[in-house]
Amino acid sequence: MAKCGCSGQSCSCALVAGANVDIIGTGAATNPFRISARPLNLAVTDTATVNLTLTGDGSTTNPWTISGDFIGTIQPPDWTTAESRSWSGAVSLTDVTAPRTIRITMTGNVTAITLPTWASSVSGSITLIVSQDATGGRTWVMPGTSSFGIDVVLTPTPSARDLIVFFWTGIQWIVVPSAMNVS
Repeated sequence: MAKCGCSGQSCSCALVAGANVDIIGTGAATNPFRISARPLNLAVTDTATVNLTLTGDGSTTNPWTISGDFIGTIQPPDWTTAESRSWSGAVSLTDVTAPRTIRITMTGNVTAITLPTWASSVSGSITLIVSQDATGGRTWVMPGTSSFGIDVVLTPTPSARDLIVFFWTGIQWIVVPSAMNVS
């Protein structure tokens, strides 16, 4: 407020209000300026997924209130039917052309995993629920790039389950260990 010439308890500011704008107060510490506006043409428009409501008249005792009710649905980004596969040796996920959840049973060590290449204009995930068989100790050669810069090591305990997400950025696959050794 120094540019307005304020010092101590008073100000020498010249404030000018335009149409539908009110300024009250003197600018003093005990009676500060209060600026309010009264728009004359305020309206809300519903969308296909949101019903909007406008109430109030814009006054200080009955201010404008805009509220909305969501009436649409949100599909989870990887909402698909889960499938089951057994893995051992060299495996391929090139048949996966869209986000998917796959339950994997490790029946042997996995020596290679081939991932699909999706379009650069999309992103999405392949969620794996990797279970050790009753033998346990099954290993894999981790594909892609880890989000932590280190290989994701599967829990070796027999019947252990790990939740791992492969996320396609539009450029590369990022491997994210989401929940290890879940029961």
